[in-house]
Amino acid sequence: MDGQERSDTRKPEEIVECLEEQFGRMDQVRLLVRAGRWINPAATADKDSPYSWWLGSRDLDFWRDFSFENLLDQPLIQSSLLSFDPPRFRLLLPNRMRLDFLVDRPEAVVKRMEADSLTEVRVDKDDRVIEDRVTSDISHRTKSPDMEELKLHPGNFFREMSDMAFYLQGKELIPAQQALDRGRKILLRLAETAVARSNGYSINLGEDLRNVGAYMDPNQYESLQRTYSNTDMDNLWDALFQSCILFRKVGLAIDQGTSFNYPRKLDVEMMKMFRQIWKEML
Repeated sequence: MDGQERSDTRKPEEIVECLEEQFGRMDQVRLLVRAGRWINPAATADKDSPYSWWLGSRDLDFWRDFSFENLLDQPLIQSSLLSFDPPRFRLLLPNRMRLDFLVDRPEAVVKRMEADSLTEVRVDKDDRVIEDRVTSDISHRTKSPDMEELKLHPGNFFREMSDMAFYLQGKELIPAQQALDRGRKILLRLAETAVARSNGYSINLGEDLRNVGAYMDPNQYESLQRTYSNTDMDNLWDALFQSCILFRKVGLAIDQGTSFNYPRKLDVEMMKMFRQIWKEML
């Protein structure tokens, strides 16, 4: 029986248990911490989230040439070193399990744990983690933003949208898409704040905002989806207008009851100019 067949017959939890046992027997592993969505007691279980571990080790150089394939005793579709300091790895198994590993010095792993409540200690050979820990997603919930920083978002957003509009005017579609991507990042930060604020900053929107659809107004969520555009002229113009409409809605929502003042005049003038450019191209 080859490695592909073995991987197909073992359940994911069996692979995880075997992997943690193997790490526990390695002298180079002093601390093993499981992290991420799979241990979140508040999350709905799914089958496509990566498994994630932090390894505390005194010898980081050892891991740069380490064979995870030998450790798992099966061929891997992907076994990639993603960064050097600290070493990070991504494994993709034939059964489509994704495994992420970060290796750092034990004291650095403990410090990471202090900032991340969604962790569980699996191996602690030197008794570095003393206190009882309650696993929760509280450190992953969207926090109340710095209002002074938030006030910079409109200027930066409309800067990117105006660059996009002028790229479209010049029929430069790839640069327009790049400007849209930068503007969308600002839009997402404002939208995340608006959604979290309306829920009392008590929600975890998830990695890559995978939970945002569960909390966002359906019409606003549809607008957000339409900002992810194909690189053609009509779709890019639609994405520009949808981005501006959604930015206005979430900005005005934050405007109420906070020190954030949404720049209504700037919004109106920008939208007027964007429509003029769009009409000139019809």
